[in-house]
Order: sequence, then C-alpha cells, then structure tokens
Amino acid sequence: MMGSVPYISIVGWVRNDGYMDGYLPRIRHAIRVLVSQLQRHRVPSEVIVVEWNPPVDRPLIADLLGDLGDGGCVTVRFVVVDGRYHKP
Repeated sequence: MMGSVPYISIVGWVRNDGYMDGYLPRIRHAIRVLVSQLQRHRVPSEVIVVEWNPPVDRPLIADLLGDLGDGGCVTVRFVVVDGRYHKP
C-alpha cells in the first residue's frame, strides 16, 4: 500500500514554543489516535504535520514525538517551514 496515492491528506501544524503545559503529549496522542482510526478503517492516507517557524532554541517537535504508529495505509510526515517565510 505504501507508495500509492493517498485517498486523503490531513494537514496540521505545531510549534514548540511553550504554548501550554503538556502540549507534546497532547500532540502525540492526537496523531496516534488519528493514525489508529485511519488504520482501523484502512483509509489510504497521509498525515502531514507542519512545524511552522520553529524557535531556534528548542528542539523540533518531529524529533521529540517518537513512534506515531504509522505504516500500512497511513504515512505521517513532517515539514519544517523556516522562520524566514514567517517574517514580513
């Protein structure tokens, strides 16, 4: 199934800026639940997580999340958008 054209693409965004306590576990849980539901129903899909303008003094969330349970019919990938695109 991998390598085939996804039926659905789901895009979300994250930023490791200390927004709230427990942000990382919440993001990890949300992505894992989404992947699990897509796997259960065998939906060919991709989950794209955009890390927008990451702070230079903090690690990327993509590096902190660990295993997200993707595989089979679901692909999870991260795209980092550098801060230069954020500034006017």
